[in-house]
Amino acid sequence: MRVLLFAGLLAFSSSVLGQITIDDSDMPTAGTSYPLSSGALINDFDFSETGEDYTWDYANLESTGVTPRNYVEVGDAPFSYQFLFNNPFDQDHLADHAINTDGFDTGGGITFDEFYVFYQNDASAYTIVGYGATINSIPVAAVTDPVDNVYDFPLAFGNTGSSYSEWNVSVPTLGAYFLEQDRTYEVDGYGTLITPLGSYETLRVRTEIAAEDSIYIDLLGQSFAFERTSTEYTWLAEGEGVPVLQVTETFGQVNSITYLDEEIAENVAEVSVISPVLYPSIASEYFEIKSTTVPEKVTLYDMSGREVFTSKGQGAYVISHLSTGNYIVTIQLADNVFKQNLRIVR
Repeated sequence: MRVLLFAGLLAFSSSVLGQITIDDSDMPTAGTSYPLSSGALINDFDFSETGEDYTWDYANLESTGVTPRNYVEVGDAPFSYQFLFNNPFDQDHLADHAINTDGFDTGGGITFDEFYVFYQNDASAYTIVGYGATINSIPVAAVTDPVDNVYDFPLAFGNTGSSYSEWNVSVPTLGAYFLEQDRTYEVDGYGTLITPLGSYETLRVRTEIAAEDSIYIDLLGQSFAFERTSTEYTWLAEGEGVPVLQVTETFGQVNSITYLDEEIAENVAEVSVISPVLYPSIASEYFEIKSTTVPEKVTLYDMSGREVFTSKGQGAYVISHLSTGNYIVTIQLADNVFKQNLRIVR
């Protein structure tokens, strides 16, 4: 009996010791740059697999290039954002750091450039408190109200959380953009993650995001609203600052893979194929593809997997004959095939 009891206690203690917790000290800090590789979307992995004391082996992920993610002091962001995100009289939106991400095209004549995301990091939670962008050459900012709660601390296996947030911007003579979002997360696994860079003891967080975007175009006098859902799989390790691996699925298809890497990834050729960019991602008449390499073939599939469009040309891809809905676009560049999401609206 004593032997069995000792064995049971040993197994229990090994399981507990195998788990880690994540807190505010494991989040990014201002003035730090993290080299992140973009993973090719051609690998056949099931990122939903998880469990207790689990081993995720993604050592064979292929990188398409390394991009630094720079976290800046809030005071280094444009002056027009300081009152909203560097104001000690508004503790809810007082940011600790910010990142500058790629902009995007809404497809309705409104483009977001120099897009800032402002974060607050404290002992209780990691939150997104607002955004700043240059919209059609006009700088604007928006606070999330309520704030977008990414994680609650300390983060441990089995934890769950949820939050609702919204924000909006208005640009005179152009229009307005409004976002409503529900975020839910669960720490659904812990164990060893293996990436091309190495092995980490991690927590795995699955996040579901349900959002509705509303766009009002002054010139048309019309508004457009559409819903989108996405799933984020995030692996967090102690002391690393950023997720050591993050995978995003939109409409059930993987459209983004990033993992922590070295400044120059050893497994990437000096001249690599850079992931193409489809724009606008929400369109009604046509879309285009920005790429350093001419696409050999572009194919659209509806959500049932049926091929509805294919082209071997370059330039504007006309889609005015297709129905409103969500589509998967595959782009073949040399020996690589990339997937992008496209929403057609009328």
